[in-house]
Amino acid sequence: MTCKSLILTTCALLTIDLLLSNPGLSQETTGQISTATKLEESINKEVNFKARKIEITGNSILQPEIKQLAKKYQGRTLNYQQLNQLKQEISQLYINKGYPNSGAYIPPQKIKNGKVNIIVLEGGIGEIRVNGLSHLSEKYVRARLGKLETPLQAEQLKDQLYVLRQDPLIQDVSAELAVGNKPGESILDITVTEAKP
Repeated sequence: MTCKSLILTTCALLTIDLLLSNPGLSQETTGQISTATKLEESINKEVNFKARKIEITGNSILQPEIKQLAKKYQGRTLNYQQLNQLKQEISQLYINKGYPNSGAYIPPQKIKNGKVNIIVLEGGIGEIRVNGLSHLSEKYVRARLGKLETPLQAEQLKDQLYVLRQDPLIQDVSAELAVGNKPGESILDITVTEAKP
């Protein structure tokens, strides 16, 4: 196996599923993913290498679970599909634990001495847009929503929207996550139906 083929292999591992499961990716990042998927067609997916060390960076939570996932692959001879499977398992772990815009990807890299790097992108809210207001101010709604932590957890967001719905000046609230301007950041679009005076 040559270094060139291994670099191309890891570059191709930036697959489009990261974009689909992580709405917080920028156009630059999605462009890299698109380029990587085009490279994938010309790469021998059966290139093998010994994964002596799998280093996972970027995660501030779920360390024991991620370490356990990586342990299954470390020390083994891996190919493209197996390394991609580990990346998908890490992303799925975040989704299963309620973190909808977090996931893992494998950056382009030179694999030296069997060391592979996987990066976790823990998503948060970069911008909050409030729609539907006529009497209330956006500042009022934001203050009652409270601070949203990174990584964004769906349950925390639901709880904070529930608290917002309890406000006597608000009849209903709906929210959607949209793609943000920076990697790992989403836009929270909130539509408020004000209570009738």
